[in-house]
Amino acid sequence: MDKNREGQRSSYDKAYKELLQKERNFLELIQSFINEDWVKGVDENSLEKVDKEFVTPEFDKRESDIVYRLNLKDREVIFYCLLEMQSSVDFTMPFRLLCYIVELLRDVYRNADENVRERKGFRFPAVIPIVLYNGEASWTAIKEFKKVFKSYEEFDNHLLDFEYLLIDVNSYSDEELLEIANVISSIFYLDQQKEIDVLQRLKDLVSIMKNMSEEEYTSIKRWLINISAPLLPAAKKEELEKVIEESKPWEVEEMISNFAKNINKLKEKEREKGKIEGKIEGKMETAEKLLEKGMEVVDIMDVTGLDKEKIEEIKKKVQH
Repeated sequence: MDKNREGQRSSYDKAYKELLQKERNFLELIQSFINEDWVKGVDENSLEKVDKEFVTPEFDKRESDIVYRLNLKDREVIFYCLLEMQSSVDFTMPFRLLCYIVELLRDVYRNADENVRERKGFRFPAVIPIVLYNGEASWTAIKEFKKVFKSYEEFDNHLLDFEYLLIDVNSYSDEELLEIANVISSIFYLDQQKEIDVLQRLKDLVSIMKNMSEEEYTSIKRWLINISAPLLPAAKKEELEKVIEESKPWEVEEMISNFAKNINKLKEKEREKGKIEGKIEGKMETAEKLLEKGMEVVDIMDVTGLDKEKIEEIKKKVQH
């Protein structure tokens, strides 16, 4: 992956982290993309973000984690959901998650009353590790921790084990994402690594974005900027960012239509520029051939329309 691509993926990972700092967005993620019974018992009021980062020394250069505590209404259980955002396959993921889980449990243990944690009935909260993956390659890292051990089949019942939940952005079809029709599915739709017309992808989401609340639409603005900015020259990017930041959901259709017109104008300018450059290149090739045949500079000017300075420059090249 080139540096520009890496920079873009890093920007997207940070954008995901910002997005999922909001309880509503995190809830939408797990309810839309995790098919587990316990998800049904979660609501926004039961979510509490843990304002701690459990980054171990071995992985201190990695993106930090996002942790939520879930208080399920129908049972006295607390879930910590550990979210790791990855843009490339990480084969150390099972071990990384183990380190994070241990840090979470150590934190619970340290903060528990000493008399309580030493009782027979003391239990740790369940830790549910989640990996949100938005890379291009298929995720091939081990998901069940026990499989990192040699000969795990022989010692199966005696080995430490857990299986993390994988949410792979690129594994969902266009139809699935458009049917879900919420903030997270729209962002997945924009983020998918497919060679497709960006403008068409934006247009596909118009009807969904128009019906979003202002809060929901605000969550998706970063992606509109991320996916649109590469299509524009640097001078136009700030202007685009301002337009998107100031837009409202009910204005999105007009905004995308105007953006499309600007892109088409730029494309037309590029085509015209290419034609002009092609004509000039053709004239220069003609001048070079005429110089090789010994034609005078003045005559070549008449034939090609090139100025004397340009023909003299070509002449030097021919002579060398």
